[in-house]
Amino acid sequence: GDLATARRQLEEFRRLCLGTRDPQWMEPLHAQEAQLALLEDRPADARDAIRRGIGSLEQSQEGTRIVRLAWVGLMAEATAAERARALGEPASEADAERLLADIERARELPGRWADAPAFEALALAEAGRMRVPRGSGVPDPAAWDGAAEAFAALEQPWHAAYAGFRAAEARV
Repeated sequence: GDLATARRQLEEFRRLCLGTRDPQWMEPLHAQEAQLALLEDRPADARDAIRRGIGSLEQSQEGTRIVRLAWVGLMAEATAAERARALGEPASEADAERLLADIERARELPGRWADAPAFEALALAEAGRMRVPRGSGVPDPAAWDGAAEAFAALEQPWHAAYAGFRAAEARV
């Protein structure tokens, strides 16, 4: 919740990443940029961060990193769709469709780790969350429950808790 500290830490992370294109640094840098932008109600900046991040992984064979960024991107799209509905504005699914295509592409890459299926489940649940305010979907607590169970089995409590929170939200 301390956005000023988060901004300072992100700036330090950017400084440390100068001159590198290594996926192990690019994925978390762009994911953190996007998440901070979402917390600051800047969905367009979150989209841009994800586009840059996935672009930086274009030559990578690490499919899991692409899936993780796609998850954050779909989180941004779901948040933007909820915001657009609340403001009575139109919303586009073009970015979300591109992210879903990135997940499909990532499935074919050799760099898939044990948590890739869990992140895919989380990303697909976010895509479902995005469709609800657009009127093309219904809340699906089971999708979130599946992601929560997958992360719990991997002993990744933050992601399990996030999915559990979204499952409860979908039930309401």
